[in-house]
Amino acid sequence: FPKYTLQIIRNEGFMVLYAGLLPTLIRTFVATGTLFITVEQTRRFLNQIF
Repeated sequence: FPKYTLQIIRNEGFMVLYAGLLPTLIRTFVATGTLFITVEQTRRFLNQIF
């Protein structure tokens, strides 16, 4: 594993290890935000009923 990691870093550069990070972070922020809003709205709705 370390041998191939070093080979990739030498050939492609260090930043290639983070190539998929930005799309993953964007997806995570959107999903977490959606979940938070949904939970808060559901909580408010249920507090009105009960």
